[in-house]
Amino acid sequence: MRETSPNGMDSFHSGDSYGICDQCGFKYRLSVMKKRWDGALVCKKDWEEQHPQEFLRGGHDRIKYPGDIRPEQDPNYILTPNTPDDL
Repeated sequence: MRETSPNGMDSFHSGDSYGICDQCGFKYRLSVMKKRWDGALVCKKDWEEQHPQEFLRGGHDRIKYPGDIRPEQDPNYILTPNTPDDL
């Protein structure tokens, strides 16, 4: 059984060999394949650009504290004894 590529490129081209797409596994000519940002050699259908969000850098937050900062105080509970008559 002879394997054929989905793009119908079975004719001879001097100096243009075949390669296997790392994404879909089909056979394509190396002249129509591209190297993706993650290093995979893929066909035109499976090629994708690296997302622009990956190039953003975070900024520094400018946090301003109020002038009077004190540590938290222990809670002061006022306990009054309850009797059954109070309820």
